[in-house]
Amino acid sequence: MRIALIGPESSTKQLIRQTQHKYPYIELIPLNYQRFPETLELIKQNEKQMDALLFTGQTPYRYATNFLTPQIPWEYISRSQLSICTSLMQAHQYYRRNTSTVVSMDNFDNTILNQVQQECLYNNLRFQFFNTKFDILQDNYFEKIIESHLYNVTEHNAAFCLTGTQHTFDVLQKKKIPVIKVMPSLKVFQDKLELLSVKNTLQNQNASDKTAVIAVEFTFANHE
Repeated sequence: MRIALIGPESSTKQLIRQTQHKYPYIELIPLNYQRFPETLELIKQNEKQMDALLFTGQTPYRYATNFLTPQIPWEYISRSQLSICTSLMQAHQYYRRNTSTVVSMDNFDNTILNQVQQECLYNNLRFQFFNTKFDILQDNYFEKIIESHLYNVTEHNAAFCLTGTQHTFDVLQKKKIPVIKVMPSLKVFQDKLELLSVKNTLQNQNASDKTAVIAVEFTFANHE
């Protein structure tokens, strides 16, 4: 089974390295981009050669579904509470000299963030999230996201930034802004691989079990 893994190289490379030994029957083909709008061309060029597409995040998936209709199964790796908590702990260690508890974030699910805050409080960690959301179809989407992070750092004294997009991470890092990229959850990734494998098996079974349709023409003799 051939599955295209669509995302930035930093994500696809790590996921494939950690998983390929566990699923020898799945061939993972990395389709890497710098910015998620590039997914459209990647899909057009490669979808026919694949059995399924798996996006490393919801944002490129949502963007692609606004312009293209899936010809094969598509899935995405959703952000999990665990992956966000892991990134927060990592950032807390990296930037521990900054006593601020403010965190600048972009396009995270508010329900998950509430769960993350409860988990942090349980471990005696208090964070204040500034979670900015913009329409991914905006032409200046990345510029808006980066501006919001810079504003939160300068005006709200954010200790660090959390983002799920590689481009945002790269730009902020070049500007010397404390930033951590939330990586896709390995557990969710493996669950999605197994789901796509089941879908592929069922699809192949349905194709082989199709009922043959025979056309019969009756000719009635005229006894008049």
